[in-house]
Amino acid sequence: MHSSARWQERTFAPLRQISATQVEDLSGRMLLQCCGTQYLGLLWRDDARSAIRECVLDLDPINFGSLGSQYIGGTHPSRLSFEETLRSACGQEACLAFNSGWAACYGVAEAISRMGFQVLSDIRSHNSTIRGLRKSTPVAVSDITNRDATHRIVNDEESKVAVFYPALEGISGEVVCPSLSSIPRKRLLLIQDECHTFGACGVHGYELPIDVRPDIRILGLSKAYGTVGAAVVGSSEIINAIIAHASPWIFSTPLPPIVWQVNNALWPIVTAMQAERERIQALGDRFRSRFRASEIVVLGERHVSGVRIGKRARPAQFEDLLQRSGIFLRVSSFPTMPLGLDTARVVFNPFHTEDNVDFVADTIISTLHS
Repeated sequence: MHSSARWQERTFAPLRQISATQVEDLSGRMLLQCCGTQYLGLLWRDDARSAIRECVLDLDPINFGSLGSQYIGGTHPSRLSFEETLRSACGQEACLAFNSGWAACYGVAEAISRMGFQVLSDIRSHNSTIRGLRKSTPVAVSDITNRDATHRIVNDEESKVAVFYPALEGISGEVVCPSLSSIPRKRLLLIQDECHTFGACGVHGYELPIDVRPDIRILGLSKAYGTVGAAVVGSSEIINAIIAHASPWIFSTPLPPIVWQVNNALWPIVTAMQAERERIQALGDRFRSRFRASEIVVLGERHVSGVRIGKRARPAQFEDLLQRSGIFLRVSSFPTMPLGLDTARVVFNPFHTEDNVDFVADTIISTLHS
């Protein structure tokens, strides 16, 4: 049977976010939200809400609309200001903003694939990266945390190697730290996808999430940062190449200037949230510790935890049972995850309590053991 036939039909019921920790379904039932991407719960903070309101009240209505293509009207001072803020914070030569993390990952992959590199992608790279790399010469796929596997694949001693990997896999929560000692650093171009770590890790949120310094960093804003958009930071040469070759940047209608005004206004708030970053790390650790005496596999080292469902339950059935218990959780299946590795991503934000964490963990354990 063709793999596409294994796609499971799913329903995506409308939900209303009531608070940082609760959603409401169509029947009016309140559910504990524990799989969202608002990692810092930023949009429920009074200071963040006030900053956004001030942006909205102070701007001319024209800033709420798109101003045309990137070349015709997309180069707005508010976007340039945000690019400069990220460039300076990350200590890089240049920065380029995109509409989304998906567009940024695809665009970087598309551009790099046209520059003559031998390409190596980690097996946990996001679908957007994989799609963008399809325009390149053959791409080697490997677990780049495994030195032996990488060494066998990259055996050309002359060509330069572009290596794509996520700092944190967004569903399983696995930290991906490259083990590439068999390849001289001068041959490597490291491209790190930080869409799930930017804002969520480090003292200020923009520090490197793992002990590897990449050449290109892809920073997503729709997760911990709480808004929309993304940015790529790197050398001027690389950023100029991306501008010339990345179709999502060239052809996509740009975000309205109000988005970049809001991102500028939220920057000092996000970078000051060290206590909240430490809290979501502690809540993630607490959740995973509840499974130590269980046979259930739970992955993750940071704020994201991945619960392997395996053959214990069908994804839709598992989700329904949890909702009956008052918990909203989604399971990622093929093609988002490899066949047989159905995984539920569990994430808590600073507004969740320790009791919430224990309740979710204990309910998952009892549901999968029943």
